[in-house]
Amino acid sequence: MPQPIAFAKPPREPFFERLSAALALQGRIIGALFLRETRTRFGDSLIGYAWTVFEPAFNIVLWAVLFKILNRQAPLGDSMLLFVSSAFFPFMLFRDLADHLMPAITANRSLLQFPIVHNIDVILGRALLEIVTSTGVMAFFFALFGAFGLQFWPAHPLDMLMAMLAIALLGFGFGAINAVVACLFHSWPKIFPWFGRLSYVASGVFFLPPHLPQAAQDAIWYLPMTHAVEWFRQAFFEGYEASILSPFYLLSWGAAATFTGLALERALRRQISIER
Repeated sequence: MPQPIAFAKPPREPFFERLSAALALQGRIIGALFLRETRTRFGDSLIGYAWTVFEPAFNIVLWAVLFKILNRQAPLGDSMLLFVSSAFFPFMLFRDLADHLMPAITANRSLLQFPIVHNIDVILGRALLEIVTSTGVMAFFFALFGAFGLQFWPAHPLDMLMAMLAIALLGFGFGAINAVVACLFHSWPKIFPWFGRLSYVASGVFFLPPHLPQAAQDAIWYLPMTHAVEWFRQAFFEGYEASILSPFYLLSWGAAATFTGLALERALRRQISIER
């Protein structure tokens, strides 16, 4: 009786080679999505890019002029422009991530029909765009401040970097949650921005928390963006010691939000697919 022919299995690639190939493929997909999102958001003209500069310029100048009319002096630094900017830019990074990641899945339904593209890919591609855009706009404005003789370099650059990374983590976490929730509740994109506006007013953008009554300080302590703004200001202004600041609290919020967003996407992936 003839013996069955035994076919040798092809040698399996080492784990690290397979991991490297997978990461390279993932990087190419996210890079392509980043370029696509850039073209979709800004178009081929300079008008789209100009708006990213005009919006923060309008907000910063508006509040600085208003405080000047009210004869308010900058609680920190030599200029009300710097004081407002030191809170507006970290908040802008959080807001843009939390808001602009919300339609990441619903706006890319046709693209997600390709098996190689997944929900997390479009979320990461858009997150990368928001981080690059917000960081670039902030660098542009502080360079502009330096050209006019104002402070433009943070007193503690490493601390500033850590604060921005923590804010980006928090914004990404909320954005990932919003992206999933928006697929299931179509009215969510109209509801969530109200939470952002409340946090914008209450997180110390226009004031220093130590100047508030103790009861108010105790209340805003629980807002993660209060710690984000205070961390940014402490890193930027020499000699400022934030009385309301817990980096661990902010990082915990960011880690918890990111874990929740990714877990929701994984657990509700089937429902999200049906909603498409």
